[in-house]
Amino acid sequence: MNRAPGSNPAADEYTPGELMGFIAEKLRAGGLEIREYPHGTDLVELVITNPADSGKGRVDVGYDGYVKWEYEGQIKDRPGAQKIVETVVSVLTTDVAERREQMTDDNTGS
Repeated sequence: MNRAPGSNPAADEYTPGELMGFIAEKLRAGGLEIREYPHGTDLVELVITNPADSGKGRVDVGYDGYVKWEYEGQIKDRPGAQKIVETVVSVLTTDVAERREQMTDDNTGS
């Protein structure tokens, strides 16, 4: 997107494709694998996996803001069920503010 000279990029609107590109870039920098799905010239969906640990599932991110995590847990016994409980609790209760700050610092060279 071309921005007018003197414009404030923080106040400008970004296209969904630009924002999806930003997300992909940050996640790749964190070592994750990204498959990109464009529609025309816009990037509209990302499928993210961890090549170092594929057992952690995958995350789909859409330009409309949806985020879906798919994880295939083993629920045949109590240890498998407990692992699912621990995984869900970790995902939904972890304070990401500290991690977010670390990712920002890592990617800005601070």
